Amino acid sequence: MLIPIAPVQGSTYTSVTGINDSNIIVGSYGTADGAQHGFFGSLDGQYTSFDAGRLWTQSGDINNAGYIVGATVKGAFERYPDGSIHILKFEHAPLVGEAYGINGKGVFVGTGFDNDGGRHAFYAKSAKYKGEVEIPGQSGVEPRGINDAEIGRASWRERV
Repeated sequence: MLIPIAPVQGSTYTSVTGINDSNIIVGSYGTADGAQHGFFGSLDGQYTSFDAGRLWTQSGDINNAGYIVGATVKGAFERYPDGSIHILKFEHAPLVGEAYGINGKGVFVGTGFDNDGGRHAFYAKSAKYKGEVEIPGQSGVEPRGINDAEIGRASWRERV
């Protein structure tokens, strides 16, 4: 089923990337100055905008508690329901990458990039890097979502 949504007022485009069980959507929109902003809100267009970084914020997903994950030029981020934004850190430096999916337990997944252009799938919680996601026999894994089941089928290697 397709559900029409109202575009963000004054935007040049509106892109929805996630929805929670309360029908709160999350996404990104562009403005005429070339900037991209994050937003969340109800299907009828009652949106709240936010920026996790200057000029570019890409929202990935929202869970039922209102935590939002995504990416900015600063790195992967987690936005808490109180509006605070936390850049994910790996070894005390911002994780260059993107967060795509978050579950009801607050665990989120995404892809980090190293200096050589390599990709590494990761999982995190409370804006803290917890480890890598590996699927045996697969390379270039880019997780887009995570359910509430206990971590198990993929290999979750702790790196903290």
